[in-house]
Amino acid sequence: MAEGEVRQALKEKISSKRGRNFVTFLIFVAISCGLWVVMSLNDTTQREYPIHVAVADLPSGRSYRHDDNTPIDSDGDLGVYTVLVKERGLFHKFSSKKRTNPLVVNFTDFNSSKEGVFFLTSAKMEFVLQEYLGNDAIIVTWKPSIVSFKEKTDSVI
Repeated sequence: MAEGEVRQALKEKISSKRGRNFVTFLIFVAISCGLWVVMSLNDTTQREYPIHVAVADLPSGRSYRHDDNTPIDSDGDLGVYTVLVKERGLFHKFSSKKRTNPLVVNFTDFNSSKEGVFFLTSAKMEFVLQEYLGNDAIIVTWKPSIVSFKEKTDSVI
């Protein structure tokens, strides 16, 4: 078949009653797909993310312990924190790849007035998490809510 013959046969099929009904059907399928995408972009979902937290710039030559007396590694790894995040739209599914990198906080930014005590309050933790997750994410909860550790002392109380 030549190109002209194919075009003529297609024109005959579309101009028939059955062809017009099929084209109308395809138009409504396209409209419904468009509406589905718009509604999906407005969806709100909640999801828990495990986030690795680490502390940078720990003073060298000192050892630190959590409040429950477990030691902190020399690389400053504080462990995995669970964050419940509420997000809108489809784009958060694609942005979850950035959440595989550890959240790194600087020791000097959150060093309290006491020597060798790191204290990250819930308000400061929310600020740090908001920077890490992005402005479109709404942080619902995180566990543990307060991050603190202190320099290991050899004295026995």
